[in-house]
Amino acid sequence: MFSKSERSFGSRIEKAKKLKTLISGFTNYQPETGEFSIDDLQQSIEVAENLNPQVATALFNYRQVVAQRREIYTKSPLSIKKIITPVNAFFRAKFGKTSSNYLTTKSLVAKIRGVKLKSQAKVDEETHSVSQQSYGSILLNFQNLINDIEALELVYNPVNDSIKLDKLIDLKILAQKSNDDVTEAFGILTPKQDQRLAAFKTLSEKAQRIKDYVQSQYGINSSEYKLVKGLNI
Repeated sequence: MFSKSERSFGSRIEKAKKLKTLISGFTNYQPETGEFSIDDLQQSIEVAENLNPQVATALFNYRQVVAQRREIYTKSPLSIKKIITPVNAFFRAKFGKTSSNYLTTKSLVAKIRGVKLKSQAKVDEETHSVSQQSYGSILLNFQNLINDIEALELVYNPVNDSIKLDKLIDLKILAQKSNDDVTEAFGILTPKQDQRLAAFKTLSEKAQRIKDYVQSQYGINSSEYKLVKGLNI
């Protein structure tokens, strides 16, 4: 099974180009079908090579929006996971630590804090799905917290501008948009990755068949076959 690392894709392209250069110099290379001709190999190289920058761009964009979302949810001083601390403190100060208002807020804050978020170093359906569920859980509980605050109307009147109701609503909207941005970026990235894998699979199989043709035409001990047999693409 071939490697899927970004570095390996470039390396395999270079080996495919080397294979093409070598067989171009062989005397009277004649595969049985045009599917394994020099021109056909060149076309397969171009397809795979053109997909590399497309995947790189999509991957960069995905990682950017993932990082931006983490800022909104956890990293920034005004992120959801950090802003709930002064909100919690306001409820405790305003209503007392035994009040139903504070206990409800405390429960929602605990739920938000308790959600563990994956780093998303890997990009696949499973980790993305788990991550989306985790961020969705935080957002749902944050929305519930805002709903409770809205129900209090004028009773919720903190001096701290960053935890006023309108700022919390703005943060919620920003968080929702960041979720949508990640989903959109993932939806663009995964088809490109699948296309590239398919293109490299075709290229790999084609290269192996070409090497087989070289062995068949020139012989297993020929200099031609010795030149190409180690090019694993």
